Amino acid sequence: MSKVLIIGAGGVGRVTTFKCAQHPEVFSGIMLASRTKAKCDVIADDIREQLGYQAIETASVDAENVPELVALIRSYQPKLVIHVALPYQDLTIMDACLETGVHYLDITGEIPVFEYAHSTDVSRRARESDVIICPGVGFDVVPTDCLALKLKELLPDATGLSLGFETRSGLSRGTAQTVIEGLAEGCLVRRNGVIHPVPMGSLRRKIDFGQGSRSAMTIPWGDVSTAYYTTSIPNVDTWVPMPTVLAWGARLLDISRPLLSSNWVQGKLKNLVKRYIKGPNEQTRESQPTLVWGEVRNREGTVKTARINVDNLYSFTVNSSLAVVGNLEDNATELSGGSYTPAMLFGSDFVESLPGSDTFQIEAS
Repeated sequence: MSKVLIIGAGGVGRVTTFKCAQHPEVFSGIMLASRTKAKCDVIADDIREQLGYQAIETASVDAENVPELVALIRSYQPKLVIHVALPYQDLTIMDACLETGVHYLDITGEIPVFEYAHSTDVSRRARESDVIICPGVGFDVVPTDCLALKLKELLPDATGLSLGFETRSGLSRGTAQTVIEGLAEGCLVRRNGVIHPVPMGSLRRKIDFGQGSRSAMTIPWGDVSTAYYTTSIPNVDTWVPMPTVLAWGARLLDISRPLLSSNWVQGKLKNLVKRYIKGPNEQTRESQPTLVWGEVRNREGTVKTARINVDNLYSFTVNSSLAVVGNLEDNATELSGGSYTPAMLFGSDFVESLPGSDTFQIEAS
């Protein structure tokens, strides 16, 4: 048994903390921390009352302050930190974990975070400290990461990889904020091993995600970073369904990128997200699985295509992150410190083991 520090008291933080408290045989103690301790206290009180789990503590912490994070980690002495709070706090929490020798997981989808985690310096520090660094253990990027590895196994000499998904359950606040941040950066693809910007809406094609051919366009999804480290395939792009007229709209919007990147505009857009985007309710989430698609190509023109249906992205994120925690506990003595993607840690079939997931469907060549 070990102690875990969870940072973030929003919706995912609440569910994650409840799930951990349901497994006292795994977690001897839980600390829930966020900038606002009162939010953590409410969750902790609910857990004590509803589950009878008493080994839970709360704390206030500025997740952008490394010395403050280090002090909290050293005081509580967890074996693992799970970050489920705001994007771009990941880097400071990651640094604090490396300094204190504690494993780090998060549910980020931000390409700069993945690139930082797999940078030469962070990878070296993780190996030397015997710390496992694994961002992206939620819907970003577990299903697509596992699919990428499965496709690499099917076509070992692949030089091009395309990944995508279709979900009809709507946006969460966190995903919407990530999209807004992406508007300032434009779209990103990997070409010859290097990440390059391309105009939003400029790359379009038809894709059958699993329910017939749909118009689609590229988006700057986390696999542009992670799939390269998982598979070594040098050319990667990521796709979602998008009606042609909206893709053209995104192309026009790309012209306004300098304005969209200003702090004032970003702040206004994110405030609108907080005010108007609530995310889908539980009934909607449970009725809307997510379709995941991938395709690899080699220099000879051979193409392999595979798909898998997984749970809605909200439930998937919680179940996936907890499964990663459980696997880390079960395999702690076998895993060495370093920077990982989920599929690097647990293999391509990890996604098939998660609640709500089907098995891979390989399209006949």
